[in-house]
Parts: sequence; C-alpha cells; structure tokens
Amino acid sequence: MTFNKKSYSTLQYEVPAIADSATTMPPGTGLKITKFPVDPVTKTEDNYYNVAAAGAGAEVHAVVNARDGVTITDKIMGRIVMLNAGLIPVLLSADLKKDDYLKPTTSGKWDKAMAGDKAFAKLVDDGSKDGLAWARPVEVKI
Repeated sequence: MTFNKKSYSTLQYEVPAIADSATTMPPGTGLKITKFPVDPVTKTEDNYYNVAAAGAGAEVHAVVNARDGVTITDKIMGRIVMLNAGLIPVLLSADLKKDDYLKPTTSGKWDKAMAGDKAFAKLVDDGSKDGLAWARPVEVKI
C-alpha cells in the first residue's frame, strides 16, 4: 500500500533536531537522542535535540518526521517524532507485512524483529523496501 503522510498528524509529538555528526537521515529513520537542548545556548546545535541513527540492537527514541519530507543532517535541522505518538512513519529495509514487529538496522531503517530481538514498532499496514509505512510504537521482547 502507498504511504500517505496526510493520513495521521504527528505534529503534536514532534520536536526540532539536528544530526550529531556528518550523516544523512531521511524520513522514517529510527533515531537515538545523543544530547538534549541546553541553556545557555553557546552554539547553534544547543537549540535542538542532537540525534544519530539507531543501529542494530540500539534503543530507539524517535523517528525522522515524514510530514515535511526534510532529511536531517548536521547542517540541516528537521523535526523528529517522539515514540509517544500514536503512529510513526518508518523507513523499511525490506518488504514487510501488517502486524510485523520492527527493530532498527545498522542504518536506522526498520526490519522485521526475530525471536530474541527487542521490537520498537508494529506495522499497521504492508510496506515495501526503501518505502515509508505507518507503525504503532511498542516496546516488546520477541
């Protein structure tokens, strides 16, 4: 099924963020927060949540928002969706089916969680490789 970014609004669960290193994180990438905004602000990145792609086995705190289509880098600020949202956009690393539990891969894309894995989301619709799909945040050991 084709992803429709207008089918659910994540706006109230979004916060501004910037990458903590020279990397590119497209919409739907699973993220870990590496630094919270600080005060007093001494450099630009102090205004934002600093994030990195959540690697395999890492804790996931948020995903890159799909609403505005901005890819987050260390130079371009974007918005991230915290995992307290009802639904989150996920960037898939393979063709997956509705009700599959998801875990992050090395690049922050999402793959099917297997026995022994910790899952952070559950697909609410079928999705295709390198495409976006909607998922419900969960935290469960498979």
